[in-house]
Amino acid sequence: MEVIMNTKGRNISIWKIGQIPEEYKGKGAYIYDIEPIPILTHKWKAVIEAYQVKLTVTIQNLGTATAYNAHIFAGFDAGGAMVWNAKQSEPFTLSPNYKITQTIYLDIPRGKHTRLLIQIVHNGYSVDQSHSSWFNTN
Repeated sequence: MEVIMNTKGRNISIWKIGQIPEEYKGKGAYIYDIEPIPILTHKWKAVIEAYQVKLTVTIQNLGTATAYNAHIFAGFDAGGAMVWNAKQSEPFTLSPNYKITQTIYLDIPRGKHTRLLIQIVHNGYSVDQSHSSWFNTN
């Protein structure tokens, strides 16, 4: 096994495990654990169909661990941390470097000034979120 070290913009050096470059002998070092975690991101598209919004969301795992039991939460902003006509997708599992696309149909609230809210939820936390511009419904 080899260790590759980038020393602050200088040339990259390669050593075998157990070798110490002369310039680092007798010096202290910091060791950091690097824990694999999922990193979920999303993009979405919304299309109005009669009195509903067809929301198509593509979620990607950019991390190094699988995300288990994640879901999409979406609805219309009612203000004051409230949401109209919220829905949640079926739970999904997403491996690193994979994508999944899910569709949710949301009933449009009538006569409201609102915006569409989309969250990706994992382990009970919103790990990625986005929203549309504000708009008026009929």
